[in-house]
Order: sequence, then structure tokens, then C-alpha cells
Amino acid sequence: MKAEFSEFTYGFSLVNELAKAMSLSAVPIFPSLLEEGKKGGGYDAKLKGKSGIILNLQFKLSDWMKASNAREIGIPGHTMTLPYYRFEITSKRVSEQQSLLLALEAIEPFTFYAAPAFHTNDEINTHWLSSAVAKNSVYLRPSTVGVLPDLDPHRVCFDKTLKSEGKAYFFSEPQEIAIDEFAGFADHVAQAVTASTTPLMDRVDSTLGRYREALADARQRENERAAFVDDAIRQRSDRILVEEAQDRLDRRLVRLDQILASDGDPDASQRLWQMAQVSTSLFGVQTFALFK
Repeated sequence: MKAEFSEFTYGFSLVNELAKAMSLSAVPIFPSLLEEGKKGGGYDAKLKGKSGIILNLQFKLSDWMKASNAREIGIPGHTMTLPYYRFEITSKRVSEQQSLLLALEAIEPFTFYAAPAFHTNDEINTHWLSSAVAKNSVYLRPSTVGVLPDLDPHRVCFDKTLKSEGKAYFFSEPQEIAIDEFAGFADHVAQAVTASTTPLMDRVDSTLGRYREALADARQRENERAAFVDDAIRQRSDRILVEEAQDRLDRRLVRLDQILASDGDPDASQRLWQMAQVSTSLFGVQTFALFK
């Protein structure tokens, strides 16, 4: 059963809670709330002298699987029981999303998938009112999954017991992986912010400077996938899908240069706007600037 709410609704409710629940100051960088190229947006004074980290979240919706003919339940090699939740790592047969997130995590280690352990409107409303959306979600580093082993869709699945143990399974062939619940996730992030001695805007500048490196890294991963298609499958339809993914990455590189092009020395508001544009439109994540 598909989630009754949208990815935007889930992401908004989770972002709102995370900004409050980790005892941190947080600037969620929504592109629509930052005016392009506008100086003097107030961030220079607000962030001056602050140290912190960058947090990237890629929101996923979870399907609720309750039927005895659910795809994963019949595959041997796991301990899941009905009902369970699952979310897709890639929504297309060939997608550059995982390559992008792996590359982004390489330059910003606090990059995660976030997915709900609920699926109805009643549940999200209840969790919203009790500030429990974050606690009823799971968090997964892209590197936990790693490079996708083939060109097929892959899924992360967990039931109530697995979630409580910080575990899930990665399919199509079940592989046990680690996930974070809110307490461990929040503590890990909060500790990193507290331990950080790097000025936040220096970290923003460093990340902006390495986005091209990340996109080039993702492009190389897709080159390797293309070689796999050519060598192992040799189906024209598969080659076309991989070539389309490569083309999308090439266009992302062009768009990156357009976003980062700036006259003079951009102030904090402009640099945050640039990060918002790149992270959301090119990497598909919601970005936070987190600081104490």
C-alpha cells in the first residue's frame, strides 16, 4: 500500500521537527525562501563566528506491505515478517540517484536517506501533533548500500522488530544492513556539530568548491555502469537508459557552472542560495546548515 501523503508533506514535517529536536540552531536552506543574488539577507550577522556541519537529506516514502504475496517476503535469506515497510533506492531501472548521493556523501559525510515507518494520513497527523515524525523515521547512509550491483531497482525493507534493532534488508537478494533510528541519528549529528571547529560559512564555501568534483565522481560511476551494460547485457534499451542518465549528469555540470557564476565576492545569503540551488536541483536533497 502506497503512502497516503506526499513526499513534500513528509519532508516538511520531518524538517520542522529536526530543526527543533536536536537542540541545535538550524538553517534549512529552501531555494524558494532565498532570493537569487540578493545581498544583505541577514545571514552574514547570524552565522558570523558559528561553527557547524552541513546535513543533507533525501526523502523517501515507504510502502506498507501486508499481503502474503508481497515480493520480498517470499525470498529466502531474511527474518522479516508481515507487515513490513519498504522504500526504493532507485525509482527507475537505471537511475543516477544513488551515484549522486554516494558522491555527495564523499564530500559531505552527513548525507542520508530518510523514510517514514508509517504510511497513513492519520499516522502522520498524529506524529505531527506529538512531535514524533522524526522518531518514527529511519535514516540510511548511501554508503551503507554502496554501488548498486546491477541495473535493476533495489529496495530497503524493515519491519517493526528490525527497526527497533537498527537493521533492515537490502533487496533484491536480501542483505542485512544497518539503519539509524532517530535517537542514534540525532545524537550522532548533534555530537558532530558540537565537536566542529570549522566556521560554518567556510564549510559552505568548501562544499560549493567541491560540487564539481562530486558531479564528476557520479559521472564516472555512470560510465562504469554503461560499460557493464555494454559488456554484460548488450540490450539497446538498457544502453539508451544509461546514456540518458549520463546526459542528465552532463547537463547538471553545465547547470552547476551557471549557478556558481557570480560577480565579485558573494555574501552569506548568496552562497547559501547557491548551495540551496545545487543541493536541491542537482542532487535532489534538502540541505541544513547546522550550528550550536
